[in-house]
Amino acid sequence: MRKWKRVDTPSGPRLRSALAAHEAALLTSLVGSLLGMLEDRESSAPADELEELTGMKTGNSQPPQDATMKRLLPDFYRPQTDHPAGSATAESLNRALRSLHEPTIIDAKREAAQRLLRTVPEGGGKFELTEDDAHAWAAAVNDVRLALGTMLEVGPSGPDRLPPEHPMAGHLDVYQWLTVLQEYLVLGLMGSKR
Repeated sequence: MRKWKRVDTPSGPRLRSALAAHEAALLTSLVGSLLGMLEDRESSAPADELEELTGMKTGNSQPPQDATMKRLLPDFYRPQTDHPAGSATAESLNRALRSLHEPTIIDAKREAAQRLLRTVPEGGGKFELTEDDAHAWAAAVNDVRLALGTMLEVGPSGPDRLPPEHPMAGHLDVYQWLTVLQEYLVLGLMGSKR
């Protein structure tokens, strides 16, 4: 992965970079997996009569059970105290907010992921993104990093390194590569705004 270069063109700013063939294939695979996870979550939403009558899309009211999806679709509200009534209120509020907003959040994550897939160079090579495409890349790469980081239990005290023989060692290398890709992209987006 090369650094991103911000270039002003007559049709607006562009961000240019290049990916090796294996990087493009890896990114395509990871984003494809993310789309599958989002599709599974969306399809698990119960049928809603109100949606059938009004066309207003609703989603799951229950939080995801999977830790990775919990990270991608966290609760909207956390109680300020440990009071039992506060917990029940927070749960009720989260259910209502999740039912109303989760479909829109999933749609936004899907759109970013699909936009990345449309613009990633098949087989690797040089490529150029509009600012909107670059923002979609940043969002999609962030989602993949969140998912992979959750699986690896990356956190403040999470692993910086794993022994080479560890079965997840390669996954941690991918997580770190995604971190660098995202950092360079964000720096490129900020290029003319500093």
